[in-house]
Parts: sequence; C-alpha cells; structure tokens
Amino acid sequence: MIGWIVLAIIIAVELGMMGYAISQKKNIKKERAVIRIVIFGVAVLATILKIIEWNFSVIGMYLLLFLLAIYSVVVFIKDAIQVLKVKDYTKGRTVRHTVLMIVLIGFSVVPILIFPQYKQLNTTGQYESKTASYTWTDKSRQEILSENQAARNVTVEFYYPSQYKDGTELAAKETFPLIVFSHGAFGFIKSNYSLYKDLASNGYIVCSISHTYHAFFTEETNGSMKLVNTKFMQEALDATNGLYSNEEEKELENKWMAVRTGDINFILNTIEQMLKENSTDPAFEHMNIDKIGLIGHSLGGASSVQIARERDNIAAVVVLDGTHIGERIDIANGEWVYNEEPLNVPVLDMRAENHSSAIQHSDNEYVNNHTLQVAIAGQAVTILGTSHMNFTDLPMFSPMLAKMLGTGTCDAQKCTEQIDSIALQWFNYYIKGDTVLDVQDIYEIK
Repeated sequence: MIGWIVLAIIIAVELGMMGYAISQKKNIKKERAVIRIVIFGVAVLATILKIIEWNFSVIGMYLLLFLLAIYSVVVFIKDAIQVLKVKDYTKGRTVRHTVLMIVLIGFSVVPILIFPQYKQLNTTGQYESKTASYTWTDKSRQEILSENQAARNVTVEFYYPSQYKDGTELAAKETFPLIVFSHGAFGFIKSNYSLYKDLASNGYIVCSISHTYHAFFTEETNGSMKLVNTKFMQEALDATNGLYSNEEEKELENKWMAVRTGDINFILNTIEQMLKENSTDPAFEHMNIDKIGLIGHSLGGASSVQIARERDNIAAVVVLDGTHIGERIDIANGEWVYNEEPLNVPVLDMRAENHSSAIQHSDNEYVNNHTLQVAIAGQAVTILGTSHMNFTDLPMFSPMLAKMLGTGTCDAQKCTEQIDSIALQWFNYYIKGDTVLDVQDIYEIK
C-alpha cells in the first residue's frame, strides 16, 4: 500500500509542477529545487517515524531522492553566486522533463510495489530470539552445480532463544531441541521466517539451510552471492509441467535428492561435531539434539522424509505441500514402486487445497498417502483456500510474486499463522511430549 501511495504522491507533485510551469510560461528550476529538497526531507522524516520501514526495497528510491536533493542544493548555490543558467521556457521541454522524472522515480518505487511493507507476525512463545549465520565447507563432496568451486559450501542460519520475554536470563542447564528447515526449489534461507521466529519463541533452535544453487540465491557469510543453477531450474520446471517420463523424472529426482540429503546430513554432522567440541557459540550453547525435528517446503519436505529414514535421532517430520519423491524407490512396468519399509518417525503432511483435490481425483495411490501408512504415525492436513506458495512467507513478503507463482484465496497472514501453529503442535507433541495433539484433517481459514 505504501508503495502505491508514494507513487501517487510523486506523480501528483510532478504533474502539479508541470501545470504550474505551463500556466506561468516559465522555467521553474528554483521552485523545483525547493520541492525536491522538501520531498527528500519528508521521506527521511517518514523513515524516522517508521511510516516507511527502512529495508532493501526503499534504497533505490531514497538514493534517487538524495541525488535530486543534492542537485537542488547545487542549483541554489549557483543561484546565490549568480552563475545559474536557466533555459528559456518551452512547453515541450517542460512536458518531457516531467515525463522523465515520473519514469525515473517510478522505477525507483518498483521494488516497494513488489516487496511492500508488512508487519511481522507476533510470536506466540515466551522467549526472545537471536540469529547466527555460518557458511561451512563440505570437503567430502565435490560441487557438481558449479564449475568454479571444488568442494560444496552450505550456508545456514540459526534462530535460538536468547532470553525470556520478561527479560529473565536463560538457566545454564536449560536446553532446546533442534529443528532443521529445508526450503523448496528456488526458495531461500528466509522463506519461512515467521515459522523460525515462532518456533524459537516456543523453545526450539531452528536451523534454516540454504541449499546452494538450489536456492534462488545464497549469500555466504563472506559476502559472496551464489544464484540458482539455471539447469536445475529448467529441469524442475519441466518436471512440474510433466515433460519427462517416469524413468527420466526418477533419474533427475535422485540427483536432486542426493544434493539435498547430502546438505542436511553434512549440517547435522557438523552440528554434532561442534557440540562434541563444546562450542561456546550462543547458537549451540543450549542445543539438544537427542530429538530432532525436520520440516521443509516442497522439495525440502521430500528431503526431510528421506533423512528421517537415515538418522536415529529424528523425532518428527513436517512436510509443507511437498511430494515424498524419495519414497518412490523404483519403476516397474512404467509404474512407481513405493518404499514398503516401516518409517519409525511420525510424519505430518500439510497440503494445499488444489493439491489435495488433485490427489482425490487421481486413479493412482499418492506416494504421500503411502508414506503415512508405513510411518509409525501419520496425518494429512488440508488447508482450504491455499496453493503452493501459501506454505511460505512469500504471500506476505511479496504478494505480487506469490500470485505469479501460485497462491490461494485465503488471507496470507491468517494462513501463515495457522500453518505455523499446526507445525508447532506436531513438534510439541512428538518432541517435547505434550499430552494433547489437536490437529484436524481440514482447516478453513476465516
């Protein structure tokens, strides 16, 4: 909303100055300078008063307004020393100047329109949290998604309880279970920021993984930026559009899963090693890995299920609208063969309404349903009014992009709050030992 208001004000001011110049039939260079300085001052004041939140989306606009203000100051200095040159008035020049300024400032406002300001969701727990980021190198694995790197780097961000909300310090022996989050294809490390913060506020340490070259971008701790691998992106899009045979799709899925599960296992192994070495880092000081929770969106959810089969200390898994592709272990006569081995980890499968509807109308058994049958405990949950991207924070962070990628009709904030609450209940029951689990099969967001 702020972006549209700013754009409307800018257009109104520029048209107003054009109208005044045309009505007076003169070049209003000094008048424009005054207005530009005032606009920059108002913009700065709006940031100080938190009417406009200072973040990456407003940097371009503020830079342009700052440059225009500096130019305006130069205009006054030149006028004061009587060296200011003012071109003769022409209507055409005035109109062209106005159009140019609207275009320039309009472009600077585009990021605000794409990434509008939104209020972060309130956390529901009793703890305040802090964050810590690391980029670790897995020397045992060759980087196959880039020719410019030998070993694979993986970046993680931890969200951990730092103190109670009333200011009380944590007890020395107080510990918190670890939850590991894996984003979807083309996702990024903060894709479910509200979930991380809420889990941390409820006494969990959350480790969000950026799967380098599977993420839309990865910013490593040394400042280097790694963008998504374009070949992987095209493969994933083609698979979504059904362009591969089952055999071709399985070959690709094995390759993707090897990257994902390799990353998660590497991160968990690294965490275990740091705990053995009694790391004094605050992110590890109160960590308990006896019972670990895994959660992921889309491909990240599939990876979480797979890791649950590989490690003994996984206590619960939550899948956010993802197909358990790792459970499709073979193909016979052109049909998928599913893993029949029991899965000794409870799995919660949250599904978008359109996804759930497609499953119900399919003639073939859905692999996720099979997983829930072989798991020690399993439940499918459908969130009405949702689509795939509703299981991330993108509909709040960028409604425009989310709509392009697929969102439902539910209110973005209420939907996110419901999804986060369901995940918290699942982990509380299976990790912390809560005695009541009240998770419904269908939720309608009102």
